[in-house]
Amino acid sequence: MALRNRGLNWLKQHVDHTGSDCLEWPFSKNWDGYGRVVWLGRAANSHRIMCILAHGEAGEKENQAAHRCGNASCVNPAHLYWATPSQNQFDIKRHDRRHRRRLNPESARVVYERTQEGVSQKSIAVEFGISPRMVRLIANRECWATK
Repeated sequence: MALRNRGLNWLKQHVDHTGSDCLEWPFSKNWDGYGRVVWLGRAANSHRIMCILAHGEAGEKENQAAHRCGNASCVNPAHLYWATPSQNQFDIKRHDRRHRRRLNPESARVVYERTQEGVSQKSIAVEFGISPRMVRLIANRECWATK
């Protein structure tokens, strides 16, 4: 049980964080970089739980925890706010977060070659605006036919 509560305890310890830089979630994340935590017995996004802890429950049930910084793994309370789904989608597009650039075959080939050269998958993901998971899939030839 202690491990299940580790992420929630960490959020509670950092709810009064006052730094201006992003506060990176140090535990498990989903494929798109969002932190995950157990909240009330269910998996939830860590930034949503931090938003609840720092700012109270969402005013409307459909409201979403949004990032002013555009960093999916950030849980800095000052960077989080409640937004309507349309406001959040606007922010996501403004920060180029969701539906990141799609690769063309040439870019996929370059991604593959860079992984073979030993360049870190994380830096490749940032460079090409794709998820680290996508880089791994390309490196393992599980997607994009890279000959």
